[in-house]
Amino acid sequence: MSSRLVKPALVGLILALASGAGAEELTATQPGQIAYREIGPHGVGIVSWLLHANGDGTYRSDRDGPSPIDASFSLGAAGYQEVLAIIAPLEHRREMACTISATDQAIGILTWLYGIQHISVHVDFGCRPEAGEDMLDRVEQVNSLIRGSVGVSQSNDGSLPFNPGPGVMPEGGVPNRK
Repeated sequence: MSSRLVKPALVGLILALASGAGAEELTATQPGQIAYREIGPHGVGIVSWLLHANGDGTYRSDRDGPSPIDASFSLGAAGYQEVLAIIAPLEHRREMACTISATDQAIGILTWLYGIQHISVHVDFGCRPEAGEDMLDRVEQVNSLIRGSVGVSQSNDGSLPFNPGPGVMPEGGVPNRK
């Protein structure tokens, strides 16, 4: 085996061990944390949350009311498992299947954190999904669960599902999600 191939692997292992990542983190079968960050339509307003494997998390938003929200919450370990189950089909995807996408709508990034490694998927709230595409529904289901645990009923950015009927562009130009 070439030393050029071995060196990057050794450097990665050394960096992982030097950073304090234990063997359990390097071989984790589920993420230690899940993170989400969403930037609102036209780049205005941010919502973010971080959820640890024990179910404890933080939520920050400047779009959910008259003043910014910075709150801690707990879903418990069972709530963490519920979130993992909802978003599991999205973990190895990188994009959504859209028939059309409005570029001035909210965008997000959902990240699974495995020790020093992470997997991310980009979420396009301007997407009119192709048949069978459920990414927006799954992300919104988790966002609603987390907002509910913080005591926020819904985001004010217009990113919640709006469905006047197939193929109908609602007032304001936000495509249907279904």
